Amino acid sequence: MTIMQKLNNYFKDDNEINEVIQYIQDHPQPNNNNRFHNPLAGWKKNKYIHFILRDNKLVYKPLNLIVVPKTEINNVLKQEYNNDIIFKTRWWTRS
Repeated sequence: MTIMQKLNNYFKDDNEINEVIQYIQDHPQPNNNNRFHNPLAGWKKNKYIHFILRDNKLVYKPLNLIVVPKTEINNVLKQEYNNDIIFKTRWWTRS
């Protein structure tokens, strides 16, 4: 299983995502990368130790990926698809 497949199945539902966001908000992280000071250390067996909050969005820090709530997946995919079509159209028409 690839890292992307694992990340796609990391959270069982939006409630779990919100639980992690709430925990991080209630336990602010210091501005260093020392995992011993990470508020998620020890919580749920370090499952979420690589997640941070950025602009009130949960981010998987090693790959800088934003966690998309399950209920928003289709909207985000449509938006990215439409953006990709616009980008390709502009790129191809510039030649």
